[in-house]
Amino acid sequence: PIKLEHETVWSAKTLSLVSHIIPLLDDKDRVYRLLGTCIDLTESKRAEEALRRQAMIIDQVHDSVVITDMDGRISSWNRGARLLHGFRSSEVIGQHVSMLLPEADDMLSGIIMPQLEKTGECSLEIPLLRKSGDVFEAHLSITMLRDAEGEPIGMVGYALDITERKHMEEQLHQSEKMRAIGQLAGGIAHDFNNQLAGILGYADLMVNRLDDEKLSRYANNIVKAANRSADLTKQLLAFGRNGKNLSMPVEIHKVLVEVNAILERSIDKRIELHQIFNARPSTTVGDPTQIQNAFLNIALNARDAMPEGGTLTFRSE
Repeated sequence: PIKLEHETVWSAKTLSLVSHIIPLLDDKDRVYRLLGTCIDLTESKRAEEALRRQAMIIDQVHDSVVITDMDGRISSWNRGARLLHGFRSSEVIGQHVSMLLPEADDMLSGIIMPQLEKTGECSLEIPLLRKSGDVFEAHLSITMLRDAEGEPIGMVGYALDITERKHMEEQLHQSEKMRAIGQLAGGIAHDFNNQLAGILGYADLMVNRLDDEKLSRYANNIVKAANRSADLTKQLLAFGRNGKNLSMPVEIHKVLVEVNAILERSIDKRIELHQIFNARPSTTVGDPTQIQNAFLNIALNARDAMPEGGTLTFRSE
C-alpha cells in the first residue's frame, strides 16, 4: 500500500504551523481515515527571523566581526572582516582563526585564551594578517559566547585597524622627544655662550696688549675659533626655540659673505669659491641663522658632488 504524506505551513499573522497528513488504508487499500499532526513553529520562526536580522546588522558593521566555535574555527564573519583581511568568506569559513594571526600559538595560548578563561573577555592591541601577508596593528576585543545555560559555545572577536593611529602616536612621541632635545640644546647653548663671552673678552684684551707678532696671531686665532663656536651656538639656540624662528630683515649678500668665510676654512681647497652679487636690493624677511644654514647645506651638497674639486659659485639676481 502507498502511504501519502502532506506537509503545509500555515501562517496567520503571528502563528506558524506545519502539518503532516497520512492516509490510513484498510485491507483493500481504501482510505478510511486520515491521520494528521500539527506542529507549532511560531517560536522557531521568530528565532530564525531574529538570527537573520542579527546577521544582517552584523554584516553592515564597518569593524571586523569574526565568530568562532570553541575550537577556534571560524563559523561566521562579516563584510568588515572581509575588507580588513582581504579573504573571501569561502576561504576562511571552517578554517582556524590562527590564519589571521602572526605568531598565532604565542598569542592564543599565551595571552588570549588564559584571559578568556579567566574573565570571559579579552581586549588588547595585536598584529593581524592580511591575505597579502602584510601585518597591521589592530585593537582586538574578544567575548565568550554562551548558551541559555551559560555554557561557552564559541567566541566573537571585534577588530579595528589602528595602523594610522599608531603612526600618529609615533609622530607625536617623536615630536615630544625633539622638543625635549631642543630645550636641552637651548640650555646648553646659553651656558656655552656665557663661556664664549669670557673667552672672547680675554682674547680681545690679549690682542690689544700683545706686541709680539707671533703671540698676537695666536690670540687672533682664538678670537676666530670663538666666533665660529658662537655661530654654532646660534644654530643650537634656533633649534631650541622649538621651530619658533625669527622673522626680521636679512641682508642676503651679508649672509653669503659669512657663509663663504666659513667654507673657506672648512671646504676642500681644490674647490674654488666665487661670489657674483647682482640683486638690488638683496634684503628679505626671515631667520638669519636658518637662512645661513640653508646656504651652508647647499654648499656642502655641492662639495660632495665634486670629490675631485671644481668651482662653487653663489650668484644673486
